[in-house]
Amino acid sequence: MSRRIDDLVPRGRLLAQQLLAECRSRGIEIFVTSTLRTFHEQDELYAQGRSRSGPVVTNAQGGESSHNHGLAFDVAFRSPPAASPFGDDNPWEEVGELGKSLGLEWGGDWTRFPDRPHFQVPSPFSLRTLRAAAIGRFRRGIQAEAEATEQLQRLLDEAGFDPGSADGQFGPRTEAAVQELQRAAGLLPSGIVQMRELDELAARLTRGAGP
Repeated sequence: MSRRIDDLVPRGRLLAQQLLAECRSRGIEIFVTSTLRTFHEQDELYAQGRSRSGPVVTNAQGGESSHNHGLAFDVAFRSPPAASPFGDDNPWEEVGELGKSLGLEWGGDWTRFPDRPHFQVPSPFSLRTLRAAAIGRFRRGIQAEAEATEQLQRLLDEAGFDPGSADGQFGPRTEAAVQELQRAAGLLPSGIVQMRELDELAARLTRGAGP
């Protein structure tokens, strides 16, 4: 899971930086703890407190969180008055109101599952729409043809991004290589690849232009 502000969509980056600056100007030191999550990482979080040990931390499965689409970030307090950077004694309401004044949605306002560290960029598209747009693409956690995965791995290796061995398995190392390729290309590093992008990547390598 990423903590990089640069892994958010452009408006998310701007608003996250503005919130940090506004808080700092008021003597409140916060830092970003989470930005982009892949669908697979979201599913692992969802399993916590259900099929895996630990407390329940989310009701969102892969694709159902704004984090999966580069639209959300979480924060914590760097020098908290409470014992914990997430403790109740921290000025969550003040930070929440600051975020909302900038145009962010604040998880502390949620009634079913309040999430005070969470801020997200309003989107004209519902999460259902965003998730549907990604379903059926080439990604970790979804069974894909080994031949297509091997092609992707070979292309990543040729482009200088290490996917591990070309074994036809879209595992964490291949996912990380996809994300690095996407960052290098100025794209949202979602770890999701469309099949048609394989042909485009191959064409760029053939032309010697790189990714």
